[in-house]
Amino acid sequence: MKNVLKALLIIVVVLLVLVVIGAIFCGIDKNRISKNKRPIFCINKSGGSSIHYVGLGYIIHGAYDDIPGGLENAKVYTWFNWSSYKNQNVTNTYKEFDIDIEYKIIFNGYDEYKSRIISNYKDYHKLIEYIDSQNEKYGIAFDLNPEDYKEEYFDYGSLAIINIVTGSGMNKLKDINLSTKGNTLVCDVDIDYAKGTVTADINGKVILVEVDKDITNIEINK
Repeated sequence: MKNVLKALLIIVVVLLVLVVIGAIFCGIDKNRISKNKRPIFCINKSGGSSIHYVGLGYIIHGAYDDIPGGLENAKVYTWFNWSSYKNQNVTNTYKEFDIDIEYKIIFNGYDEYKSRIISNYKDYHKLIEYIDSQNEKYGIAFDLNPEDYKEEYFDYGSLAIINIVTGSGMNKLKDINLSTKGNTLVCDVDIDYAKGTVTADINGKVILVEVDKDITNIEINK
């Protein structure tokens, strides 16, 4: 009996110590984000459209679009009230990394740009340079403003640029379904292949997808 009580006492003490440490860490990180500084006692689980840090007993969360100045408007939740908040506020921000992922068509037609994950501002700048060169050479209109993504965005998310080639200009792209499998963004493409006459021109679309930092690969299935 004494051994059982001793074990229970140790467990209680350990839990109390963890609670105290968690409260201290939470207080420090809460103070840091109020000054637009990154938390230091959390794991960064941020996604392309949201800032999300997980700490010991607490979570720091905010929609990226709602905090253009940085972190100062992010909110702090405990693990318990976060579950309640998440269930009551199911938004596409969190669903987009599992199902119903949103995408933006940035070019209608065939282009030679290779599909890739852009995880830093330097590579994003290279993309913008490529788009500018294409527009200058061929008058191609890419629907992407260089100011759409600031350098700070790539602290929390990445961009997937997917070049979908449908083949003959008579073929039609019926649907695009996006999902994730581990660290891979899976793009399932439904193409309506034209019967009969096949034209020499090539068609396609280039799409942009905001993804979590954990996404490092792209898989295209036709």
